[in-house]
Amino acid sequence: MAGDACMVGAINPELYKFPEDKSETDFPDGCLGRLWFSVEYEQEAERLLVGLIKAQHLQAPSETCSPLVKLYLLPDERRFLQSKTKRKTSNPQFDEHFIFQVSSKTITQRVLKFSVYHVDRQRKHQLLGQVLFPLK
Repeated sequence: MAGDACMVGAINPELYKFPEDKSETDFPDGCLGRLWFSVEYEQEAERLLVGLIKAQHLQAPSETCSPLVKLYLLPDERRFLQSKTKRKTSNPQFDEHFIFQVSSKTITQRVLKFSVYHVDRQRKHQLLGQVLFPLK
């Protein structure tokens, strides 16, 4: 019996592996880049908290990309909040937070719009792409 190693109570490391996150590497055909963000609504304060985390694989019109993001709470296209411009990167880390005041009665009819721009040497904004996120 001494020669038979008994495996009762052994730990199987395969059970503790996280599923592989392919969002960093798998991009669909025609993808203009990818944007990571978080959204949270504080009902008592009627505040929409938006975290702009990062973007990847932005397709710049020139050899270098200097992106910034404008955030709109549609249907209001006139007012927006804006990130800092990140210089010379197609994979910017933003780590910025934005707050919109919005009533709990209208929040479900609103759409959060992220417009990603490249800022060229003349400080002109060239639209690279956008993301629409309905809040219902």
